[in-house]
Amino acid sequence: GIQPVDTEPEKTSLKDYSKAWLDNNTSRWSEGTYDRYEIILRRHILPTFGTTMIQDITRLEIKRFLQAILKKRSPATVDLTKDVFSGIFEDAVEEELVPSNPTKGILKRILPPIRNRNVKNPDPFTRDELDLFINTAEQTTNVSWAETMMLKVMAYAGFRLGESLAMKVEYLDLNEGTYYVSESFKQRQFGLPKKGKKRLVDLPLFLVDELQDYVRHLRKESLRAGQGGDVDLLFLDPAENGYPY
Repeated sequence: GIQPVDTEPEKTSLKDYSKAWLDNNTSRWSEGTYDRYEIILRRHILPTFGTTMIQDITRLEIKRFLQAILKKRSPATVDLTKDVFSGIFEDAVEEELVPSNPTKGILKRILPPIRNRNVKNPDPFTRDELDLFINTAEQTTNVSWAETMMLKVMAYAGFRLGESLAMKVEYLDLNEGTYYVSESFKQRQFGLPKKGKKRLVDLPLFLVDELQDYVRHLRKESLRAGQGGDVDLLFLDPAENGYPY
């Protein structure tokens, strides 16, 4: 006549489980894939579902969440967000935390057919909008000189973020007004630029002048610190483990 006591498995928040999911699958992904998944989690999923127990997240909640993202973002972002959700739930199913994956087939009633999902009109900044963006950064007190210069390099020379972070004095030719893009900085380490393609970039004259002033400033700071005026990295600080931002 002894009845077994019904016990439910301990619940896990999506924030805690997604962190473990990223760590456990890092070796299977490229750096670019890891970065995309981590950004989707940090910017989109966790602000809404981070404190929710993974066992309590419903298909309807995910559907409404993806529909809300579609109002502000592209179908590609919605598709990627669904993929991140799906990957998390697939692992949770295998670990018997949830009975099924609530994201399967969920995009059929949210997104247009696949052949039309990437159809979008390009909407780049105009020159006036770009100048306004940079001027705002320059006038914002909590934006450093280094961060402003990085924005200018990306805006006016076409560098990616990782390429800007990896900039070194040795590859900057102020006399010729060029920079040799040979490295990128991601996940706290240096590597090749996207697709391994190195390139020589002509810099606008005004940007060359500003970089020259900035390098001069770095050398003065190096002398004050008793380091002989030597400067290697333009924006990364080795004292901060190479990644102050």
